[in-house]
Amino acid sequence: MRDYRERLYVPLVWWLLAVPIVLILGGTLYAGLPWPWPIVIIGGLAVGCTALLIALGRGTVEFDNAVLRAGDASLPLAAIMIRVSRYHGVFMSHSMSESKVNRSPWRLKAAS
Repeated sequence: MRDYRERLYVPLVWWLLAVPIVLILGGTLYAGLPWPWPIVIIGGLAVGCTALLIALGRGTVEFDNAVLRAGDASLPLAAIMIRVSRYHGVFMSHSMSESKVNRSPWRLKAAS
């Protein structure tokens, strides 16, 4: 049973921005070439851009049976819990001076 599943998607704005980008790049690349090349270049850019946006929108992230899956990769929950519990309760500052001087990774490992 899946506890959580999310399908990643490409925002509509990216699709709308792809049109002028393809037209501007296509117009720049074919400058001065004879007639069939502008259509071929702009068509090729449009196909490539469409394939890229479709590929970006095919990703899924799901969590089930104590395993986090993103595409074909999986990460057991135990690996996440070990990392989180190692630093649980250790003060970590967000200021540059405190975090770099007083809390180096070696000190954090020694504290756990």
